[in-house]
Amino acid sequence: MRDTLSALRDLEAAGIDSMHAEAIVGVVARAHEELATKDDLAAAVAATKADLAALEARIEARIEACIERAMNRNLLATIAVGGVVIAAVKLL
Repeated sequence: MRDTLSALRDLEAAGIDSMHAEAIVGVVARAHEELATKDDLAAAVAATKADLAALEARIEARIEACIERAMNRNLLATIAVGGVVIAAVKLL
């Protein structure tokens, strides 16, 4: 709270005794200190975006590795089938 004295005076002018007004202003001031600022939120958003970008890169790398393994397996299977066909043709 920027102007606690002003808030205190406003509460007292509204009929709240000094002791209670001071307590209210103190509670509100402490609560206000714990609020996130725009800069806090901007930093959190930037950090989250960076985390997501890193996660996306790791996922893409894993997907590419899986595709490469699958293609290698398909190639090996094709070569094996080709070998079986050639062997079968030679036997005929």
